[in-house]
Amino acid sequence: GENGLFLFEFWHTDAMLKHYEPFRVRKWPLPNGKLLRISETELIPDDSLARVAYEIYELRNDLSYSMIKETQINRYFRVEEMKEFLEGASFEALTWLNGYTWDEKIDDQSWHVLCVARAK
Repeated sequence: GENGLFLFEFWHTDAMLKHYEPFRVRKWPLPNGKLLRISETELIPDDSLARVAYEIYELRNDLSYSMIKETQINRYFRVEEMKEFLEGASFEALTWLNGYTWDEKIDDQSWHVLCVARAK
């Protein structure tokens, strides 16, 4: 309806260009083992794109495992650029938040930006 809000999240250009890691390994505990994620990231700055190739391993305590591979291509944006897109679609931004917090300070450490907008 007219009073609804539009909330969305996007990858932030400043953090991507200054702090991305070309190779990263993360792991998380699972009830029966652990999850291991390897990511390889390549930036395509002229198009504001990040190509991320993932290998995800479920390593089980019984020494068995499963693996999947996935490649994602994600676009990252500047806040000013996203504001122009919103205005072009007849929306106005009410606030910009640093990731999934209530912090309105957006800087080059802000990997994700959450926007709250409404239709004009």
